[in-house]
Amino acid sequence: MSRRLEKIITLVFIFSLITGCSQTTATPVYRTPTVLPSLFTLEPISTAIPPEPTINYEYLADTILTVLIPDSDCVLPCLWDIEPCETLGRDALEELESFSESALFTSLTDSEGQVIFRIPTDAVDKFVELSFTYYTNTTGYIDEISLSFVVTQLVDDGYVYAYSQELTSGWMESYLPGQLIRQYGLPDEVLFYTERDYRSDTIEIVFVYENEGFIIHYFAPKRELEGLLEACIDESHVAILTWIPGQENPEAVALHQTVGDGSNITLYVPLESATEISIDELWVMADDPTSRFCFQTDLDFGW
Repeated sequence: MSRRLEKIITLVFIFSLITGCSQTTATPVYRTPTVLPSLFTLEPISTAIPPEPTINYEYLADTILTVLIPDSDCVLPCLWDIEPCETLGRDALEELESFSESALFTSLTDSEGQVIFRIPTDAVDKFVELSFTYYTNTTGYIDEISLSFVVTQLVDDGYVYAYSQELTSGWMESYLPGQLIRQYGLPDEVLFYTERDYRSDTIEIVFVYENEGFIIHYFAPKRELEGLLEACIDESHVAILTWIPGQENPEAVALHQTVGDGSNITLYVPLESATEISIDELWVMADDPTSRFCFQTDLDFGW
């Protein structure tokens, strides 16, 4: 698991404890493999077992895609027909229980829950992996939601990261920058993660909609192009975090924290500092239906 994604997941978990989740303990339900591989592991998984053929994955993919597409009744920070401050934990549990038989892993209670899917695709040996997690507060209502999307590939000794413009655009179209900007307007901030080598094959780009109650992290594969580094969001792995609008969120706060002893080094720098593009120029990119939201930065970007 990348260090940055570990921090995201850890912060969500800590915040759920602070806000008073009940102590109900879920009994995890595993399908194969019996030892759950990390959704974000970079190393091959030694217990690689292909998905069970008894599951109708085409129907499962269609069903999940349907609930992931925002509609008039569910727009961010609502995800999967579950909305912070509006949906009770027990209702979220019932919503997700119907998917448990098709999931790689489930752990569901009234206070928190997670479902992970590994879905085969038409691309040879490539899989879509989705993780959906919710947490409640002391009132029993959903407090935070996270959704993670990655593409993996089956190799001889396990699953490894893979990237696919077709799969990212097909599954995450509603959450890519063009659609976000057309639906929600310009983000409050766009930030680039600076620490080198934490995940050497990607550049992390973060769209922050703090007032609306959500943040989206894009882990875009990077390539060298004419003396620059380029990363295109439409082939990214995606991590979405949503919360109750108007409340302070620890993940949003963490984006602006400094590191080091008085060095004031920030892990995230603004779009304008990392590239030659301003936030206002994103309107132009969003108006172009062919835009892949590719960003270029210096080869020595990072610290």
